[in-house]
Amino acid sequence: MSKKTIDLELLSKERENIFDDYYNIIEGVKLDNIKKRNDSDDSDYDILVKSLTVLERNIDDLSLSKLLTTKQFEKICEILINSLKEWFPIFELLVRQPNFIISFSYNLQALAILTANSGKWSILDFHKDIIFLSPSRKDRLEYEKKLVEPVLYGGKGFTIWDINKSKPKINSEQLISLVQDEDLNLEQIKERIVQITTMQEAIDNLKNNYPKTISSGFSHIRQTENVLLLAKQIYNNYEEGIFSVINIKEIDTIESGDIEEYRNKINLFDIHSVLQKIRFDDRYVYEWDIEVLVHGETFSSSQIGYLMWSISTALESIDGVSVCLENWGNGSKFFNLKVGIKNMLAKEEVKQVLDKARRAVESEYLDKPVEEVEKIKAEKEKTIKETDILINKEQSKQLFDMEIERKQIEIEDMRLELELKKIQLLKGYSELIKDGVLINDSNFQIKINEVLYLKKEPQLTLGENIEIIAEKEVRKDKNDLE
Repeated sequence: MSKKTIDLELLSKERENIFDDYYNIIEGVKLDNIKKRNDSDDSDYDILVKSLTVLERNIDDLSLSKLLTTKQFEKICEILINSLKEWFPIFELLVRQPNFIISFSYNLQALAILTANSGKWSILDFHKDIIFLSPSRKDRLEYEKKLVEPVLYGGKGFTIWDINKSKPKINSEQLISLVQDEDLNLEQIKERIVQITTMQEAIDNLKNNYPKTISSGFSHIRQTENVLLLAKQIYNNYEEGIFSVINIKEIDTIESGDIEEYRNKINLFDIHSVLQKIRFDDRYVYEWDIEVLVHGETFSSSQIGYLMWSISTALESIDGVSVCLENWGNGSKFFNLKVGIKNMLAKEEVKQVLDKARRAVESEYLDKPVEEVEKIKAEKEKTIKETDILINKEQSKQLFDMEIERKQIEIEDMRLELELKKIQLLKGYSELIKDGVLINDSNFQIKINEVLYLKKEPQLTLGENIEIIAEKEVRKDKNDLE
């Protein structure tokens, strides 16, 4: 059996497992309702099961598609499985909430539509779209913020639950997975354990810390209010009209065995274009988080300080960008930067600077210098030469026409000069970040928006595509900030 066949079988098994996890939770809730003689209508769960079925069948169809290579199909499955895994702990917590069940069904069908149409777009575009429909980092940060706020107990005072004093809980399977991850050192494993266990421990504390005098109804509402923050992205997507092409009432009336006609119908819809429109909406501002971890036996304060300064200075030099130091600490030396971006143009320049900085670092290690400015100069000279040829051909025209052509050439030349200067500036910012990285003798890891950007331990490892990193940003509506 070939390695490719083995990989596909493992991927198929992993896909089956995650869908089975969802189906098992739903069946468990239904059985629990029967045992408790709960007369609640299970039709919402039927919609949920049908939505999962549509997604699963679309993946099956994709495996037979001639539009994708085996490698592309594997990547699409990996992206989808990761999204379902990210949703699963939230799904477990909210599976008894009717509003969430219906909203999540919308989300599953949107994932199914994107899957059916994945061959029309690049894998990168597909990945970005799936991230948009996955749990939002913004929602999780808001949720964690709520956990450390005071909780009012019947008007008799406040009790503050400090999340930092909690003892982590982690099962053996999760721990083994972390230990076997070659990309994580001991300090990172400790940090990841805290991250993994924060959500469940939060719920346990919320359940246990309510006094007996308060009704279970009030306690339930308080829990739900906090946990629902984790799914706020779905409700925002509904408001944005992303799910407007999906008719939940229609799938509710369909028998499970007659789902094919409905599936074929929704697969014709275009959700990618709707997501693109939202991405380029100028009503948003953006927040990026940069986490830098430097570790080793000894540290150079000047090297670490220069790295912090170089990243901050380079990004702050872009119009519409601000950078502030949010946190720093010992153990392994680390610092966190909060990057505020005021508009889409500034964000594109931030992406460009960071991407070129990483490629410049890579080129130093591979001894392949980047010559972006020289390339632009050559293109500019080519354009000017072509323009000169055009003038020679038009010499027979009247003097007035020639003067207009000359002015147009001057304007084009000025535009090219401005573009060249802009590129030189951005490359200068990239070089500044590169220098800050290369000056460090210690091993380091840089994450942006909680996604790996660059790592040296001691081999250089390039992180995720800058477009995927950007998709993990915190997006805020300017109107909400006024």
